[in-house]
Amino acid sequence: MIQEVIKVGTIFEVPLYNNLGYGYVKVIDSIQLNSWGWLVYIYDLQRTEVWGKKSIEEFKQIDFLTSPMLGIQNPPQRGVNKWKKLGVLPLLNEELLLPEFKADLGNKPEINKWGVTIGCSMQYANNYREYDFNQVKHIGNYRFIPMSLIVHRITMEWMRKLNLDYTKYVHDDAPLSFIEEQIVHINTTTLYSEVPKAIRNKVQSP
Repeated sequence: MIQEVIKVGTIFEVPLYNNLGYGYVKVIDSIQLNSWGWLVYIYDLQRTEVWGKKSIEEFKQIDFLTSPMLGIQNPPQRGVNKWKKLGVLPLLNEELLLPEFKADLGNKPEINKWGVTIGCSMQYANNYREYDFNQVKHIGNYRFIPMSLIVHRITMEWMRKLNLDYTKYVHDDAPLSFIEEQIVHINTTTLYSEVPKAIRNKVQSP
């Protein structure tokens, strides 16, 4: 009998830029969910000191900061900006389902219609549907980000949470075009503190 894949997520401590200390993420290999790439969930936790020897069981009680992101390549494991693996935790019930992601179909996101994807497969490829912005503003954007760059997005998300001007974010290691794209993505997503759990990661009914 083939043993079922144990569905877990790896907890990483991520050094943030702009002297913001450390952020924390759960990274899920979505092959466990019959997809591909990484699902990156940002915990609503930021610290000035490293996690140390504290139990990662505490993460079971910590909410997420905003909608998950799609990552490719491996988390940085070398240099001063490497991600520190803290351990693994079982997936929550809601994490056993692939999140939905939105894809802008025009140049004015709040006005134009949006397409929707499930995980890395386009939902509307065979069953095309369009949604209003208010139905999808709380779900993530359909964009795979290299894990070496996703730390910039995580830093910018924390700047938003801390009421810092993320639209002025710059970094020598991040192309300007990437930062500009991430500003648009942040402008068209919502902090989870404002999103009821019942509609997270899926389109809201009209």
